[in-house]
Amino acid sequence: MAKLNCNMNMEEESCCVDDQVCLTVELEDTGTNFTFWEDFSDFVINSTIVVKNNEVGDDQGITATLVINGQPVATIDPGDTKSVTANGIKSLAIQAPSGNPESTVDISFSLHYKF
Repeated sequence: MAKLNCNMNMEEESCCVDDQVCLTVELEDTGTNFTFWEDFSDFVINSTIVVKNNEVGDDQGITATLVINGQPVATIDPGDTKSVTANGIKSLAIQAPSGNPESTVDISFSLHYKF
């Protein structure tokens, strides 16, 4: 859902966008990044990303890693939730190590930018 916050004042011509996205990702044992969002624009995008790692049983599941702009920034253990706020976002990905059972993560994030 996108929310436009436009100021029609002639002195200020920029407009703000706040997008909110939610998804569930099934983690597989590939050990590679799954990119779930990319930005190909010239806009400076700020974001808060929340990742909930769903455990399969009592603390059983895959440890997930949130990757922003190609860099790992947060490790989320099974059953845990972490929130990260970042500036200048170009890509968002999730990674799971290889050799583990499949599980899921719930991801929600907001994107904030001006145009």
